[in-house]
Amino acid sequence: GIALAEVGKTEEAVSHLEKAVKLQPTNFATAHHNLGTVLFELGRVNESIGGFQVAIEQFQGRCPMTHYNLGNALYAEGNIDGALAEYRVAIEQQPYFPDAHRNLGNALARKGALESAKTYYQMAIQQGDTNPDAYHDLGLVYYGKGQQDEAIGAFKQALKANNIDPQTHRGLGLALYERGEIDGAMAEFRVAIEQRKGEFAEAHHDLGRVLFDQGQAEQAISEYRLAIEQRKGHFPKAHYNLGLALKTTGHYSDAIQELRLAISQQKNNFPEASYQLGKLLARETLLDDAISCFYTAIEQRQGAFPEAYYHLGLAHSRTGDVNSAITSYRRAIEQRRRRFVSS
Repeated sequence: GIALAEVGKTEEAVSHLEKAVKLQPTNFATAHHNLGTVLFELGRVNESIGGFQVAIEQFQGRCPMTHYNLGNALYAEGNIDGALAEYRVAIEQQPYFPDAHRNLGNALARKGALESAKTYYQMAIQQGDTNPDAYHDLGLVYYGKGQQDEAIGAFKQALKANNIDPQTHRGLGLALYERGEIDGAMAEFRVAIEQRKGEFAEAHHDLGRVLFDQGQAEQAISEYRLAIEQRKGHFPKAHYNLGLALKTTGHYSDAIQELRLAISQQKNNFPEASYQLGKLLARETLLDDAISCFYTAIEQRQGAFPEAYYHLGLAHSRTGDVNSAITSYRRAIEQRRRRFVSS
């Protein structure tokens, strides 16, 4: 079974390994481990978990590689807590285990524990992890924490090991964009798209954002449309940004349509899109609908949305509801004053 797996004949390998564990079900831990490994490679993740668990039992718990592989299978199933536990056992049993440190970092990042994730990525690198994913994942953590200089350094280290990595080029582009290095960001997004032979919806969207910020709305529209097309129409952020770009170019009806799509695809919980839609509807003198949008945006931001209150005041004023307009303006002023004081 092992020999067949090594030459890529995984289905045949499964058959032979299953026969092996049936012939000797209670004392053949290695076969159960290998069966779990091959099943995982075939995408039969749930079955692989059973194989790894039997192997661990027969190894009497002392089997760092099996704990590691079980962690990978649990992670793939979405059982992040279970994966964390298995990676920790693997590391406890084999402290020098860079892959386990890196994957433990991934699991911690999924749980939002970015500082702990960063520690384990750094440990993986210190242990000589040659996989560029370690630097890539570390870069993502730095990016998520707003540490753009460190993120840029980590992404560049990953690209030194493997320059053909569109995800890392995109990550570097995002970090450069946040640091205000627009030309560098655009270059990285274009490389990422090129390395994916044009099929990279997220990078097209990112490039569109940069182009829009640079005043190139028409080019941004093209990138947003490509992103939406490549995601088969479901890309709420791209619909939102396309709506803003269409508004800038004077295509108001199309902009309204895109913002409505963004809200719908975000399960009607997209306060920024509701706010922008309200402004457009007010421009079209659809004041009742605009007011409804502003109230929705404010509610979804737990009442803290001074810009929406201001435009709500304008809309109420235009309908002749002076008292509601005054209330809205006062809340806008109060929240702006609070924001100014807290900053």
